Amino acid sequence: MARRRRWDEMSPQEKRQGCGCLIGTFAILVIIGAIASAGGDSEKPTAAAASTTAATSPPASPAAAGTWYDGTADLRGQIAASAAAVRQHIAAHDGTSLRPACQTLATLAQTARGYPAAPDAEAQQVFHVGAGYYADAAQWCDKIWTGGGTVALTVLWERTTNALDNGDERWQELARRVGGTVATAAPVTTAPGPQATATAPAATTPARTTTAPRPASTTPRPPAPAPAPATTASGVYYRNCDAARAAGAAPIHRGEPGYRAALDRNNDGVACEDT
Repeated sequence: MARRRRWDEMSPQEKRQGCGCLIGTFAILVIIGAIASAGGDSEKPTAAAASTTAATSPPASPAAAGTWYDGTADLRGQIAASAAAVRQHIAAHDGTSLRPACQTLATLAQTARGYPAAPDAEAQQVFHVGAGYYADAAQWCDKIWTGGGTVALTVLWERTTNALDNGDERWQELARRVGGTVATAAPVTTAPGPQATATAPAATTPARTTTAPRPASTTPRPPAPAPAPATTASGVYYRNCDAARAAGAAPIHRGEPGYRAALDRNNDGVACEDT
């Protein structure tokens, strides 16, 4: 077996080759150490992740959300009453009363959309969406007078009530979320007008007379004239032809609900027939 030569026994060329191998091996070890160090650091959270985690706020307490919800009770009650009035006037085809009811709803819905935000983000979102549906209902209702284009009157009524239903559903969901009660309104009723009462005259005892009775008349009485035709067939009343058209009732023939002589300008038995 050949003996290993010592360093001083090697040629200059062999010494250069040996130094190159040592330097290459050292460089490889340095690179491996750097990669291992970088791999260990990659497991630490980045600054962005840490910032995101720190920025996440805890959800609001149920007590805070309930306090905020109780503060909206008056506004929710007014909107519920206004929505009930709009529904009733649409069902009755009462265009005269419908327009101011829709204008009131629009004002209340705008107030709700600008109401201070709830402490709970999801509760605020549901509240805001519900208020938006009520605002949509008021806008569809307003198109009955400002012009719905080619949209039929019955379609405008349907879209108005659908938007009201959607608003009710969102706010019912809100009440369930915060554990509160849903604002409701009793149906709107029209107060009856004052009834005139006549006071009966005091009874008096007629004085006795001795006048002879008048002879019975032999001339037959003329027949009583036929009663004039009624101008209305029901309690429906339209202030003018615009109101009748808004309610979808024009033209109105004599004997139909809402007909009256004041709306029949040429007295031909058909009111509000002109456009």
